[in-house]
Amino acid sequence: GYKLAGLGYPCDFVFADPPYHKGLSERALSRLKDGGWITEDALIVLECAADETPDTSVFDLLDTRAYGAAKVLFLKPV
Repeated sequence: GYKLAGLGYPCDFVFADPPYHKGLSERALSRLKDGGWITEDALIVLECAADETPDTSVFDLLDTRAYGAAKVLFLKPV
């Protein structure tokens, strides 16, 4: 998988804020899940536009919060 230089272990917390309306939320989630970036009990906090509904089917959706033009999703690996 992909790893940052010097990072030899998966993360247990990720905050992702990809550019809105570019389809990058799904891509980021897929890379996190399949790339060995996260532990099996990691918490992923994903920010997206309030009017976006990214496909989060590879994760359990724990909660969603809306803040003006933004929405924040709290996810765990399935």
